[in-house]
Parts: sequence; C-alpha cells; structure tokens
Amino acid sequence: YGPGAKTDGLFSQLVRGVARHTLVSRLNWPGRTSIVHVDDVTKIMVGVVRNPQKAAFLEKDGVVFRQADLADRAALAKAFDGCDAVVGNAAMYVMAKIMFAWQEHVNANVEGTRNVYEAMREAGIKRVVQISTCGVYKIFPFRRYGPDSPQINGAKKQGGAYRASKQLSEALAW
Repeated sequence: YGPGAKTDGLFSQLVRGVARHTLVSRLNWPGRTSIVHVDDVTKIMVGVVRNPQKAAFLEKDGVVFRQADLADRAALAKAFDGCDAVVGNAAMYVMAKIMFAWQEHVNANVEGTRNVYEAMREAGIKRVVQISTCGVYKIFPFRRYGPDSPQINGAKKQGGAYRASKQLSEALAW
C-alpha cells in the first residue's frame, strides 16, 4: 500500500488447531511479546502474510504460513481454506503518515479488513477476533478506557488517517 507501509507482518492468524498450546507472537516493537493461549491442542496456527520470509521466525513456534495480500480477496479466501476462525489485525502504520495519506490508510485498514471479512464468508468462517488500537477512542487524560468508551468519528476523519481508518475498520466488525 505504498513505500514504507508496514503491512508485511502477520495480519491474520487463523486458528485451525493447537490445544493446550501457548503461541508467543513477537510484535514489531523490540522487547514486546503477546501471548495467546489456545485451549484445543489438536489445532494448528496458520499465518496469512504478504511476505512469508518476514514472518519466518514464527515457524519454530509451529505457525504454518500461507501467502496472500489484503487487497486480494480471492487469495485471502484460498488462504483461509480449512480454518475455523480468524484473528485479524490488518493495518498500515507508518509514523510519518499517521496524520496524512488518507487513501493509503483506507486501502489497508478499511478495505483490507473488509476483504478479510468477505474472504471469511467465502471460506465459511464465522468466528473472528478483531484486533485494533486504543487510538479509536476519544482521548480523555487520566481516564480508564473500555469497550463502551466514546470513540472518535472515523467518517469525519477525526484523529488523523491512522486512527480514523482503524475506527472505520472496527465498525465493520460490528
């Protein structure tokens, strides 16, 4: 979605089976990890990525990779074949472009998410966990945030290109 766009990482991890297994997913920030516990050990994790070489470090954790791009719904549907659920975290985040580059953000964050959902329907997948950002919420200093906290209005382009497009992509999940 443009030079320097950070869309090569894992954007969908599809649960097909891994009971009593903990998948440790390394994020793009040094020193950070996120742990996902999957209760059904008979399953495997399938990572759908645009560039499998950039995510190869997860193969040792048992992740099987399939190649697809967020812009290619047919390739996504093929990659999702045989999967039970999707953990979607499609996003473009480039610090120098978070306030601008509207169309690039909409293409990756909104249309990419829409393509993931449509491909899921085509593949017969009914379960999804949508991962987003706290940036979709209106900022109130010293306040706790939760699912019912007020959100920015992405349709009015509030909060800049990244935050607004992520809010619009979250709206697709509902």
